[in-house]
Amino acid sequence: MKYLLPLAAVAAVLVAPAASAQKKGSAKAPAAAKPAAGQPSRAEVENASQTLSTMIGGLQSDKVPEQVKSAIFACIYRAPLAEISRRTTALLEQNKAKLNASDPTDRLSAVAAVCGVREAPPGAASAPASKKPQGR
Repeated sequence: MKYLLPLAAVAAVLVAPAASAQKKGSAKAPAAAKPAAGQPSRAEVENASQTLSTMIGGLQSDKVPEQVKSAIFACIYRAPLAEISRRTTALLEQNKAKLNASDPTDRLSAVAAVCGVREAPPGAASAPASKKPQGR
């Protein structure tokens, strides 16, 4: 049920170009399925679908820190999915030795990096808090 809306959105993106082509009544279909100018390729749509699915999974997970969830949500709000997906895919390609594009955890890490999440310095989480405020 939680994936119904994203799947419906992806289906709408995939069906809309086909439906508009049928309305135009073109008698001859192109031999190679090249996207029209400005239209995403099939690979771009698949990458965007995987990226969106990973972002939604990360937002719903109790294992993802709140700061990462906030950054991802802000990223979704500010940037088009196409840009987030393109940058995430490029980052995954650049780091093939370290990151597996098929692994949702690696993809979520790439999305987080694209969205501006920086790793905490080593020991930052375990550093003792400074003096606690004292009452009167």
